[in-house]
Amino acid sequence: MAAVLYMLAARIIGRLTPQRHQTFRDLWVKPRFLTLVFVSLDILAFIVQLLGLAIAVDAVLSSQNGEDTTKKVQRALRVLKLGFLVQLATLGLFVVVVLRFQVRAKRWLPSVQHIIPSNRLLLALSLLYTSSVLLVV
Repeated sequence: MAAVLYMLAARIIGRLTPQRHQTFRDLWVKPRFLTLVFVSLDILAFIVQLLGLAIAVDAVLSSQNGEDTTKKVQRALRVLKLGFLVQLATLGLFVVVVLRFQVRAKRWLPSVQHIIPSNRLLLALSLLYTSSVLLVV
């Protein structure tokens, strides 16, 4: 679901941002790299979560052999929490980047009114924000 939000935001930002404003200074992430950056961070979060799950499975298998697995379980929980934090941070950073676009776009929005009226852009961005919040919940 998050990847869909990233792709949608990249399309909106890329379509509505004049070429001269598609810079790090204006947007922090170029529209053509937006999906790649955030999907890569999401994949990193999933890999960390899978690592935590693997540690937990190892602890379960070790407990069947009669070993004390308290430390392994604690480590697994820490790694899982780290993976979830990376995922939340990625989504939070995404929202900040889209907010930055919204604030900066006010300067050039009158020149792109023929592409999308500002009330529809506001609706599209509101849906992005709402979907992002629902992903966290």
